[in-house]
Amino acid sequence: AAHAMAYSPDGKFLAIGVGKLLQVWDCDVDMKKTFAPLKLHITHGSCHDDITSVCWHSSGKWLAVGSKDLGVHVFSRDKVKDFKGTVLTGHRDKPILAQFLHNSGTLYTLSTDGKLMKWTFKLNSEDDENSENSKKDKLDFSRGSWLLAKKHFIERQGAKITSCNLHPASQTLVVGFKDGRFELFQLPDFTSIQSLSVSKDALSTSVFNGSSDLVAIGCAKLGQLLVWSWQSESYVFKQQGHFYDVLSIDFSKDGSQVVTGSADGKVKIWNVRTGLCFVTFTEHKMPVTGVRFIPSNHAVASASMDGTVRAFDLIRYRNFRTFRGEEPTQFSCLTIDPSGEIIAAGSKDSFQVHLWSMKTGQLLDVFSGHEGPISGITFDGNGTTLATSSWDKTVQLWDTFTGKGRKETLSHYHDVLCLTYRPDGNQMCAGTLDGQLNFWETKNYTIEGTIDGRLDITGGRLSTDRRTLANSSSG
Repeated sequence: AAHAMAYSPDGKFLAIGVGKLLQVWDCDVDMKKTFAPLKLHITHGSCHDDITSVCWHSSGKWLAVGSKDLGVHVFSRDKVKDFKGTVLTGHRDKPILAQFLHNSGTLYTLSTDGKLMKWTFKLNSEDDENSENSKKDKLDFSRGSWLLAKKHFIERQGAKITSCNLHPASQTLVVGFKDGRFELFQLPDFTSIQSLSVSKDALSTSVFNGSSDLVAIGCAKLGQLLVWSWQSESYVFKQQGHFYDVLSIDFSKDGSQVVTGSADGKVKIWNVRTGLCFVTFTEHKMPVTGVRFIPSNHAVASASMDGTVRAFDLIRYRNFRTFRGEEPTQFSCLTIDPSGEIIAAGSKDSFQVHLWSMKTGQLLDVFSGHEGPISGITFDGNGTTLATSSWDKTVQLWDTFTGKGRKETLSHYHDVLCLTYRPDGNQMCAGTLDGQLNFWETKNYTIEGTIDGRLDITGGRLSTDRRTLANSSSG
């Protein structure tokens, strides 16, 4: 597998670390469609373990490669007689940085245990005596040796380094740690400029922009991306996805926004055009099982296993309503009537349906009748009938305005997992555990048809399956 790669400064070559091998590919080809546009230029196999980092010299003729064999290897781009590479040793953990300074014979190496080493190149004495040759081949790394000029130790309370980047021109170093902190250093004096904690997990990537005034920090486990201006000490960009599974999602009426609720207890609002999250609500303490936009698009509502239903203002970005039942219960689904005045939620443990007034926040009614957890809930197009589905193999229809409660029970052969009304309200569809879709007409609530979706939702062949189309006699 390829763990590191880098283009040469002129973009004509691509160096790739494939396991223990360093491959240099010739990319100087035309833009016409070609079956194999890249040509293998040279392969170096001196590393004894997987390659962790690749860096080009500004001349484009030399490469510095870090490897898990604890060495930093200096290779040439082209074949050089009697030169198979130089190995720089001294690290006790795997090097994750090997960076040349711009147009010079200085090389910095850094390992995950925090050991930073500065190397300088010196020509052989016989080459140094020839002044003309010395000027011409001053940076011919095949005709000299590397000397350790200085070393430093980056200590951060035992936390290992997980990412780093060195800006060659400004000699600014950013180091990301396993505990979610990053620190900036100014070389060669090794002066600490800034230190900041930005995450709760290991920082998987750190990189400077071209002018070194911005640094991008990424955390793969949390889906986190930050762009930090270290001179003004402020965020330029900040994004983070959900940490756990997304349990519910809903589009705004105009389709420009999406709200998501997750098992991490967060409610996020996303811009559909940019794909970016612009607000996160963290008031829930347990998984969010249902989210809905209020019909006016100025607010969203969410239901959670923590026993609360909350309404969030999308203008001031605050939680302006919190709805609770008479007794603590875990809410499993949520819906809002077309007028936006009534909000209803079904529970997982008490099997009840709760209705509140959006304006006053008061509990209006509690419907009981299901014998299993409520899995789905929705209003019809007029908002006069509330339908709920449950694991008790039924769909219950409730009259929400006259106070008569349950008015119809639609029985199924298996647990009902979800339901929805057709936009015109003339038909309702319920999905069951056996893969069936049952369609009910809403005038007399008689079943009109069924779709068997078991074969459509069956998973395909796994990558680990031994039987494939090639070796299966049945085809």
